Amino acid sequence: GIPIVVHEQNARAGMANRLGARWAALVATAYDDTGLAVGSGAELVRVGLPLRPAILRLIEAREKDSRVSRRDCAQALGLDPDREIVVVTGGSLGAVSVNVAVS
Repeated sequence: GIPIVVHEQNARAGMANRLGARWAALVATAYDDTGLAVGSGAELVRVGLPLRPAILRLIEAREKDSRVSRRDCAQALGLDPDREIVVVTGGSLGAVSVNVAVS
């Protein structure tokens, strides 16, 4: 059959990933203890959260040169550096309420 790979981005696994992890060949997580029970022969690996390449480049630039400013980062992402920047994340069961609150 076709191998199944599951990636759980939340600290606590959702229903779909709890079910899929039973048959997955690989279960990747963002956190160490998500409560996922993997099937026999499956590999469980903490890989963290995937990030867009543009964000990874900004992180790497700041690590190489601490003089890279907030302004530089905002401009690289196409944001107005003179305005406040709010980052909102939410997912799984809380996504709808977070989206409604932000909109």
